[in-house]
Amino acid sequence: MMPGGEKMLPSPGIGAERKSDVPLGRSDVKVLDIWAASNWNGTGIKAVLSATEKKEGKPSLHAISDNDTKLNGAMRESSHVHVRDTGHTMALPAKKPYGEDKHFKACTKATAGVKVREAMRETGYLLPPRQRTIARFMNPSHAIEWGKNRQRIFASPNTNGKQTLDFVNTHGKTTVELSGVLGFVNYVLKQIKSEGLSKKNIDTCLKETDQDVEKEEQKNKPVQIAGTSIVGTGTG
Repeated sequence: MMPGGEKMLPSPGIGAERKSDVPLGRSDVKVLDIWAASNWNGTGIKAVLSATEKKEGKPSLHAISDNDTKLNGAMRESSHVHVRDTGHTMALPAKKPYGEDKHFKACTKATAGVKVREAMRETGYLLPPRQRTIARFMNPSHAIEWGKNRQRIFASPNTNGKQTLDFVNTHGKTTVELSGVLGFVNYVLKQIKSEGLSKKNIDTCLKETDQDVEKEEQKNKPVQIAGTSIVGTGTG
């Protein structure tokens, strides 16, 4: 978070022991500390972790973060048991087939761009959910679903609407492919977030992914690549 020129680094914490079968909610999280600086690096973040532990009077059993390079460096330097955020980590298999794909980049750029360009115009009611162009692989499901639905009913908008949303048909193939990739990525996320990370659930997810890879082998190459990446990660 960036208030003004300062970058805030909050340290939320939760109990290490699971006390319920219900997934953790926002009310289970306590903000232990908030620091601010003009910039952060791995060494600075490590110092914050140490100061927060000293303030709490006990060490952290685990440290959870996304895959940011600076955060990863801080975890290594501090020798914490690093638990990578599930949502960010599951975005990586989707990134493997699409990281440098020009069609994917054009599709996400067009989807994000039309939201800004047409927001205050008469076609504003037709626009997609917000989609970031930088974090393309995080939570794109709603925008992809919007694209699929818009293709299906493309004949219904007026002439201006068709012109504004013409990119939907241009990127139709990419949208269908992405829908397949995100379908089983979201299945894995739902399984892990609701049931927890265990050998049983990992095996269940790997089995489902294997079936998807086999089913899509001839039809959807990106699904096969992403699925193979998930299997490789889970069995490694």
